[in-house]
Amino acid sequence: MSSTGLHLIRRAIADLQRCSSGNTVHRAINTAYANGMIELAYAESLLTDAQYDDFNRQVHQVELDSREVACA
Repeated sequence: MSSTGLHLIRRAIADLQRCSSGNTVHRAINTAYANGMIELAYAESLLTDAQYDDFNRQVHQVELDSREVACA
């Protein structure tokens, strides 16, 4: 995958991390955007299986972290 594509996916995940303790609507939008970027790149065969799994793991971890903050 091009460095620009990888940068955009990493940026989407970073945006999700930044809003993890914020508004629920913003968090949902950023989660959908990050997942959409990953799925689109994978559907276009721009990501390897390992990259796909790694990016999905990162999004899942951010979601888990945000739930822990919300429960604290």
